[in-house]
Amino acid sequence: MQIPKPGPATGGYLVAPAAWRDEPELLSEWIGLALAQVSALPPKQSKARNKGS
Repeated sequence: MQIPKPGPATGGYLVAPAAWRDEPELLSEWIGLALAQVSALPPKQSKARNKGS
């Protein structure tokens, strides 16, 4: 299992249990549930920029 490093989020990869390699339907179902959950979240608000200097 890979442990994420602190810092900015990295896209383009997924960590899943090794046991799911033999059962791709489990992975597909899990990804579908995750996408549905994330899609239901409100849009991310941008942070106010510092207008100094």
